[in-house]
Amino acid sequence: MGIRLGTIALMAILMTGISFSGHTQVNGDSLLANERTIDRPLNVHQGQLRMTMEYDLMVNSTQFDDRGNSLDLSEQGLTNIGHALLLEVNYGFFEFLQASVRLRHLQEGQRERSTTIIAPPGDPINITQVTERAGWSDLDLSLGFKVPFYTQQYDFVFTLGHSLPTSAHEPGEPGHTIENQAGFQTITYRFRERTGSGVRSWLLGLQGKIRGDRLAFSANANYRVYAGEGTSIAWSGRLNQGDITYTHRPYAFQLGEEMGLQLVVEYQVFSFFTLFSGYASERVSEGWSGVTGRRVLVPSQQLSTVHLGAEVLATPRLWINQQVSIPLSGQNRLVPLTFSTRILYNLFPFQ
Repeated sequence: MGIRLGTIALMAILMTGISFSGHTQVNGDSLLANERTIDRPLNVHQGQLRMTMEYDLMVNSTQFDDRGNSLDLSEQGLTNIGHALLLEVNYGFFEFLQASVRLRHLQEGQRERSTTIIAPPGDPINITQVTERAGWSDLDLSLGFKVPFYTQQYDFVFTLGHSLPTSAHEPGEPGHTIENQAGFQTITYRFRERTGSGVRSWLLGLQGKIRGDRLAFSANANYRVYAGEGTSIAWSGRLNQGDITYTHRPYAFQLGEEMGLQLVVEYQVFSFFTLFSGYASERVSEGWSGVTGRRVLVPSQQLSTVHLGAEVLATPRLWINQQVSIPLSGQNRLVPLTFSTRILYNLFPFQ
């Protein structure tokens, strides 16, 4: 009953938003053509549809331990490369209300340094571990409520979001292999992880932006909490006459709360070209996992990064954004150097 009422309410808002957008007095293309990057509001305009696609190349070269010390992964013989694709759609029902849908796909591989065991009189054994992580994220839905007044200098938005566990989160069956060669044996442990969380979550956020003639300062703070415990599975394998058979058992877990802060400075070089830099900090509080059969604490994590980038307004509707994110500090995290390319396309479909 509650889901039906929520669906009816959402449809009513959608139809009302379409109706209002159809009576707007400002031409959408003209509005976008006269709006510089720093002038852009935090929400999209009423009746505006924005589609965003972002590609991230992540090269993990550093790991921070529980004391915040930086560890060089190359010295440990560990390589980690990742690719991510972000898809996001925003629509402005009113000038003060925006709806957003967001999905992210991750493809990541990590290989550890091979270890050779020599134990006479048997053949030497070479052992390698590979971890693959792939899949879609959970489906993020959110509403952005703009503070109901507008000036050219200030802009504030309150965000309420809900994440649905639509993607697989249980690890896939391992693909361990054993190869026997002349005088040598190679064992590869291959683990397959998924990227879903398996638990619903709620998001609260607050954004603010202050503009000048050529400079703009913005801040974004958010808090995510997961709704209770989740369940997953743990795999185990047994070697039987040269073949590996796998079994799995369920276990429970609890994800920690997530907090984030972003600060960005934008400089409008030309009407079509903007430089920006920023700082981001994120923290995940302690959780727990029952993968060992008992509840074991999962340590908190922290990461701070800086990013530098530029945005070009190729046309009033098409914007291209590129940036690089560099890790500064962290705790209990494997951190990437990330290169991002973002393409944003805007239109007013009901005008």
